[in-house]
Amino acid sequence: MTRTHLVQAATVLLTSCKKWSVLKAWGMKIAKRHGFFKARIAVARKLATILCKMWLKGQEFCWTKAPANTVLAVATPA
Repeated sequence: MTRTHLVQAATVLLTSCKKWSVLKAWGMKIAKRHGFFKARIAVARKLATILCKMWLKGQEFCWTKAPANTVLAVATPA
């Protein structure tokens, strides 16, 4: 059942989710080269890995490559 839910989540991420993430971009690149069905299985597997790491570390999903807990410094003119 978990596998089914992961594949469904990957399908939704690739088709219905309007917000782009590194994971979606990676999946779309695979879909162009190898087809949608292989891409959604690959995204489901990567999603399982990400979810496991999030669970173990107690972190939230980060839409960008930068970690969620880092603060970017903005230079202000003097």
